[in-house]
Amino acid sequence: MEELLVVRDLTKHFGGFVAVDGLNIVINKGQVVGLIGPNGSGKTTSYHMMTGFYTPTRGKVILKGEDITGIGPYRTAAKGLVRTFQMKGQFSTFSVLENVLIGCYLKSGLRYLESPVPTTSNRNKQQANMEKAMRILQLVGLDSQKDKLAGNLSHGYQKSLCIATVLGTDPELLILDEPVAALSPERVVFIKDLIRRIRDSGVTIVITEHNMKAIFDICDKIVVLNAGRKIAEGTAKEIQEDPEVTRAYLGGHTCD
Repeated sequence: MEELLVVRDLTKHFGGFVAVDGLNIVINKGQVVGLIGPNGSGKTTSYHMMTGFYTPTRGKVILKGEDITGIGPYRTAAKGLVRTFQMKGQFSTFSVLENVLIGCYLKSGLRYLESPVPTTSNRNKQQANMEKAMRILQLVGLDSQKDKLAGNLSHGYQKSLCIATVLGTDPELLILDEPVAALSPERVVFIKDLIRRIRDSGVTIVITEHNMKAIFDICDKIVVLNAGRKIAEGTAKEIQEDPEVTRAYLGGHTCD
């Protein structure tokens, strides 16, 4: 399989505290990969280094053969690696459609918050962005909510809007941070199906999530962190049967 993202010896120190220690991961194109672990295991710090928010103390982040270590989140996103966040990341006083358009403008060469010169080229780009945003809203089931203020959406719809906004950037690798946290069972099923459809559209996905059934249902490969180090990597079945994972993360219980 084709390697998309390679993380080599990724390490982050905060003073004397080692948050991530020598992390190595290879993510192949077309995979859905789970990155899991107990609270404080280093997942968020790892994501921050992968997406340019943090510069690692040591190690490299290689995307499509290019070293993107510490280049910053905007440049990382422009190269095709984007992420969502656990908290509400949308502009709450903007409409649902406007939120997705902001993501679309990253690749279009226009600035959404400024009035572009009304040239034919700019008008064409604006129209293309509008059509693209509507396609994304249909994909995530929010086309009927397009004129609502983002801050007025339900929790479940706000999760979908976060995904829709980052899809506007045309990611090649999408990192989803707890996409089904605190959702109803019905909404969890919808988001799992959405993740599969996004993968089938050509986007590689990395997920962190405490809902282990969701992780085991949709991930091709799972990487487990504990205390900043990788302790296991494999399929859902291999992870469920790994005694170190059971002790460190699953609390002595497997999930069915």
